[in-house]
Amino acid sequence: RWQGTNSANSNSYDEWNSNFTMSRMQLTFDGHVFGRGNRFYFELGWGMYDPYNLTAQTFLMAPKLWDAWLEFQLTDEASVKVGQFSLPFSREALVKAPYQMAVFASLVEYRMGLEQSQGVQLDTQSDDKRFSLAVTNGSPALFQVALWGAQDPTPPWNALGSDTMYSVTMRHEWKLLGDWKQFEQFTSPPGSEKGIMIGLAGHRQNSESNSPVPIGGFPDGVFWGVTGDVTMQFDGASLFGSVIYERMLDFAPLLPKVNLLAYVLQGSTYITNQTELFMRYEAGGPDRESIGGDVLQIATIGVNHYADGQDLKFTADIGFSFGEVSATMANSQAGWAEDARRRNQMVLRTQLQLMF
Repeated sequence: RWQGTNSANSNSYDEWNSNFTMSRMQLTFDGHVFGRGNRFYFELGWGMYDPYNLTAQTFLMAPKLWDAWLEFQLTDEASVKVGQFSLPFSREALVKAPYQMAVFASLVEYRMGLEQSQGVQLDTQSDDKRFSLAVTNGSPALFQVALWGAQDPTPPWNALGSDTMYSVTMRHEWKLLGDWKQFEQFTSPPGSEKGIMIGLAGHRQNSESNSPVPIGGFPDGVFWGVTGDVTMQFDGASLFGSVIYERMLDFAPLLPKVNLLAYVLQGSTYITNQTELFMRYEAGGPDRESIGGDVLQIATIGVNHYADGQDLKFTADIGFSFGEVSATMANSQAGWAEDARRRNQMVLRTQLQLMF
């Protein structure tokens, strides 16, 4: 990975850092027990201690437990899941890391996606509709570790020091074309079925009134968000777009009110049966200047070569920032460093993926 940084404390315009890294190694176990209606899923391995840049332990590696859940089929269309899982909110979070388009998900997803939590989730699915309702410990997105200083390297961190008073996440998807299986990845290989899916989701959580903070306190901190997305697959080409809006209220005195608005646009096309070109544009962030302001703008172009489908894939991409990458939106794992001077960054990344 090559990275031009231009940090706020630098006197040099051109700085280049290079390094090799294995950002994650995952072992996945899934299957059925005591009948086809009882499913289990475990995703564990080795990865960045803090992939979301919420602590000072940015470059350390640690054991990880991403997902660990059991799912019980209630009817032909309904099931219930218990354990640790990705909250049913943003589309990027629900596409597993090996099936992303670029080397990493967008910075918008790393900061505004709700990530994993622990709890129970009800899912229903018909031929053209899918709905999820999760009641959990809440999301640590944006503020948890930075404010409360949690040091547990295994996600998810609890939303607050005393968890949440309540946390509810809902997502509804409508499939206009295609089948559900094809939307587990962003790419649309030549010869695959055309597909269109629309998703809407919402999340709200309230803090416990006795949750600790370093300075002062708050009586009833509220965090909520909504998102919408469209995924289109065209038998050798794809388009994806999403918008996320989130608000934090009454996290006084540190954060009395913060609004966050961001969007992601992504498209791809195959130039051979195995080689795909893609482009992604992402922009947005918080509206408070004290935590960066709404200035993030990044364009990424890249190529995927599928030597054996997703099992053996080479990815290379190059990203350009057109403005400030604030401390709030920066992410060292994805290659983007803090740059408060609004000097353009360029990040070149490559990845070889092997799954078996």
